[in-house]
Amino acid sequence: MDADDSITTAANPEQEESAPLDLTPDLVTENAPTTKKPALVYALGTLGFDFGTAARRDGIMQAMNVSAPPDAKALMAFLADNPEFQTLLVWTLGIDGIPFYAIKPAGPFALRGYEHLRTIVLAQQADPPVERMAVPGHLSGTMRLMNGMTVPVIATKGQGITSWTTQALHEAMASTNRPENGTVPQELYQNFLDRVYYELRNAGVTPEERAINFAATKAFQLDDIMIQAARENLVLDSITVEAGGLCRPGSECRDVVLSFFNPQRRQNTARQVFRLTVDVSEALPVMIGPVHSWYIY
Repeated sequence: MDADDSITTAANPEQEESAPLDLTPDLVTENAPTTKKPALVYALGTLGFDFGTAARRDGIMQAMNVSAPPDAKALMAFLADNPEFQTLLVWTLGIDGIPFYAIKPAGPFALRGYEHLRTIVLAQQADPPVERMAVPGHLSGTMRLMNGMTVPVIATKGQGITSWTTQALHEAMASTNRPENGTVPQELYQNFLDRVYYELRNAGVTPEERAINFAATKAFQLDDIMIQAARENLVLDSITVEAGGLCRPGSECRDVVLSFFNPQRRQNTARQVFRLTVDVSEALPVMIGPVHSWYIY
């Protein structure tokens, strides 16, 4: 379905505290114009929504003919039938219930982006619930929430918005593992994802943050690493990000380095290191090249 320009580009003056980033040329010298580039974001979190103002909340309640703020399921059903109202909500990305970004689908496929957000909100109510989502995009102004908080806006074209559960991820990987490889304990995947979610949680703005967040969403591509670690009874020790050495022209590369050790033989067994390269030059990062591995004594 084609997006309606009046929906995807309509401004909500009360909702946006500042205008999107100025992308017009900024003259450094008379003959050397440069263009400001919006800051890229690849953030992880859980999806929520906020009415922004009491007036918008009451307007949606009146349209739904309800006397109290609706629950997520009822609201998503209403928005599916009345998509013109979904731009009135502030869709938020948060950690531990605290919103730290607003999400604003933009571009010709904005309506599809809103549809994706509605689907994820419902999936978070399922059993098992969706645990995390990833949102690529760029920073574009701020929005104010009903509680008075002001949060940055991620303008996203929708490509690469994804969500997952650890259980479903592990089951999907187990179905593709060859019998001779054995099974990979779910705890190994859970440990990796929990380290990214909590120990290394970040705003997803710097190249290093976007690289490690993207690696967490691409656990399928880490399957061979997990298989080898499980076979040798290895446990994840550290996750670091380094500047990529050689990188193709026009790209910005970062190496995500995973270090494993054997907890039962830590004194006489070498650590095993895996390195994968992520190109973060675009809003949606990509992995390039094979995964490399070596031992450190």
